[in-house]
Amino acid sequence: MKIKIMFTKSTTISLMSTLTFLVAPAAFSDNSGSIELPSVAPNSVYIWNGVTKPVVFYLSVSGSQWNKFVLNQDQSNTYTISDKTPCAQVAIKTGDVVNKGKVCNKNRYRIAIKEDGTLDVLPLGPR
Repeated sequence: MKIKIMFTKSTTISLMSTLTFLVAPAAFSDNSGSIELPSVAPNSVYIWNGVTKPVVFYLSVSGSQWNKFVLNQDQSNTYTISDKTPCAQVAIKTGDVVNKGKVCNKNRYRIAIKEDGTLDVLPLGPR
């Protein structure tokens, strides 16, 4: 049996490339093995940078005015959207590729590397 183990703050353990486990960073786990995520205010979104480098991304409620944000490796933050607008647009660029999507109030998201190697903001789980 061949076992490949890579340790980082967000550790992936692969066994023969067929079974993969994600071990959450210590900030999100307790001794029982469960994951505790922070609560999110009704007019905010939570975004966690789950990649191993600082990431720049943009949020826009209107689609015309974009606000720039930076999250360092394994850093998270809560961003206030609006009580009147339940979702905002999000954009994140990797090389020449820009992935756009939306983030909605009361939800959690993670910045991750997709299979094609580009960065994206993906759901982490609802409140």
